[in-house]
Amino acid sequence: MKLIAGNELKPELQREVLSMFGYRWTIENLARAKEWYGNLQTPTVDPIKDSQWLSKHAFYVTRLGKLARNGNHAEPAYLLDKD
Repeated sequence: MKLIAGNELKPELQREVLSMFGYRWTIENLARAKEWYGNLQTPTVDPIKDSQWLSKHAFYVTRLGKLARNGNHAEPAYLLDKD
């Protein structure tokens, strides 16, 4: 498996990631996120764009080019190797 930045994933994998993380606080996902937060206190920060959210997260991809099924887990992008 390899850790890849969300903004460097193939478009189909980006769509898959965005559908898996429905609670993300982004402009494009605002209505769904508010529904998810429900009666919880919503974040006090302004939402960001999906493209920004993807660039801040990294995901494990298998040798076959599929998202790894590790509990729908994202890593912060700063953990990427800087080679």
